[in-house]
Amino acid sequence: IPYEDKPRIIEMRKNINFINDCLKRHWSDLELPDDKWKKLQKSLLSNKKYDYEPIRLERQTIRRIFNDKDFTKGGRFYGGWWQNIPSDYRSLITINGKRTAEFDFAKIHPTIMYADAQATCVGDAYNIGLNQDHRDTIKELFNAMVQMDEFTDNPPRVKFSQTGLRWKELRDMILERHKPIQHMFFCGIGNTLQYRDSMIAEQVMLHFAKENIPVLPVHDSFLIQRSLLPYLVEVMETEFEKQIGVPIETREVKKLFQVNPRKDDSISVKSIFQEAKLNSDWTERNPL
Repeated sequence: IPYEDKPRIIEMRKNINFINDCLKRHWSDLELPDDKWKKLQKSLLSNKKYDYEPIRLERQTIRRIFNDKDFTKGGRFYGGWWQNIPSDYRSLITINGKRTAEFDFAKIHPTIMYADAQATCVGDAYNIGLNQDHRDTIKELFNAMVQMDEFTDNPPRVKFSQTGLRWKELRDMILERHKPIQHMFFCGIGNTLQYRDSMIAEQVMLHFAKENIPVLPVHDSFLIQRSLLPYLVEVMETEFEKQIGVPIETREVKKLFQVNPRKDDSISVKSIFQEAKLNSDWTERNPL
């Protein structure tokens, strides 16, 4: 698609190249026993719900994907191998042989929308009075309503039958919960919000790349070596408030896979010998 190479676009290209240069100086991996690695690869190919591909660890860099020729919609970061695995497995990701932690922005789009409306979102943005088991469903519906171009009685492609309520009921409950920003729903601003969160993500990664610290993005969350987690949280919160003008909550992403505890963040010689047989492929890729 033809586009004008404006200074802003040139700057974004310069930044992504700088971030990728940092990522290429390091190595991210998945600490998984050899037999489970093979099973995971097979399961990715057979997964019919998500469009997964086999894990290709050589994909250590990222790119930005925009939804318009003006580069003001979308713009999130894609391409890294770690984005092509089920979220349950992300707790097993290592960087330079060290285990990682993942943090994300809590209710990032609601917070931006409320900031634009000069209001404050109190409490959980996705709590509309239903059982918390339905929180993820309400979040999907919220995002769909932000993405949709016009008010409609036709439901989005989100499974919500488990709530026991109809689309119109859920739609109206979300609108009632978010009166200060009602006017922002059904206006098609979803990709614009993604652009804004992608610019925050760019600056977070750029901050660390300048210190030669690799950070792996997954939409609005980031993975970093566990010992650097407090630093990551500080930079995330600072950069968000710098760009949006209000503070935001951050939270550690729940780890669904339990990993064997280590006394520190390094891999000792003893642990290498103990795990060598089970993790021989990972150990070979991540020597001391």
